[in-house]
Amino acid sequence: MTGRFPKQTSGRRADCPSPAPAGLLYGAARKAPLSTAAAMAVLFSNSDFGDHRLYFASGEARAHLNHLVTTGQLTRQTDADGTDWFVS
Repeated sequence: MTGRFPKQTSGRRADCPSPAPAGLLYGAARKAPLSTAAAMAVLFSNSDFGDHRLYFASGEARAHLNHLVTTGQLTRQTDADGTDWFVS
């Protein structure tokens, strides 16, 4: 089976994310809309990022939010200023 990987399943339903990052963001979005910056505050307790860490932390937060949109757990709405808000 060169170049092929077995399908991996977590055993979780798509509407029940894990308690890890996506699950934390899903729970927070049920309480209030989330921007990428707000998602970073949920995921990372230390907000003292240097430029390098800020770049990667914002990318990770956005990737988790995009995953939740793709799986139908959140929707993305863009306001007049161009900020994306993620809501349940």
